[in-house]
Amino acid sequence: MKNLEFILADKAFDHLDDIAGVTNLVALYVHCKGFLTNTTTGKETFVDGYAKLNEIEVKQYWDSYDVDADLYKPEFFICYGEVAGNDVNSVSHEEMHFYKERSVLVDKNNVFVKQDELEAFNKAHGIPTEIEDSESDTVGDCKINKHSERHAVNREQILGAAVSILARFPDACKSNNGKVQATKIRVQIEEKAQLFWEDSHEPPLTTSVIDELLRDWLKKTSD
Repeated sequence: MKNLEFILADKAFDHLDDIAGVTNLVALYVHCKGFLTNTTTGKETFVDGYAKLNEIEVKQYWDSYDVDADLYKPEFFICYGEVAGNDVNSVSHEEMHFYKERSVLVDKNNVFVKQDELEAFNKAHGIPTEIEDSESDTVGDCKINKHSERHAVNREQILGAAVSILARFPDACKSNNGKVQATKIRVQIEEKAQLFWEDSHEPPLTTSVIDELLRDWLKKTSD
């Protein structure tokens, strides 16, 4: 790939507090490398490039961060990189649309920002451009990723709300055979969100992520 500089988003945003606000201005990309099927011709073509995540995918990515919820991107429009050995700029628009039978995993090891876009954002907001000098907390030799820390807080809030709901409305959390169900707890959390999140009136994680989080914890004591 020619003159392209991409940085892992996890590393680039480690020093920022409002990730959601940043991603409204800085695009996130997933790296796609391998033989992909062209959606127009149906032929397989070797691709080594970057596809932009859409708004829904970005939200799903941040919400599922560090919760082990797998996200996949089955269809791609290659924005930067190479297609069949040619620079994207020399390939037709139609040839840059692909899909893959085994979709690319969207996780913190494969989500990137473009160097120049990040630098422009940092300059506009007075943020240091040196990634290595970004603000972080240190305990001994261990750097605490503020990103993971924020998501840990979100998970803690969801689990705390679940405990409160189970204690106060146990019957509403059970199926007809009396078994506690993650989806029923989640429904109660969403319906009573204003009790736990007075400002937003909604949980900090998406429905699917809450279901998976609760289901994983319930499994630990299941028969």
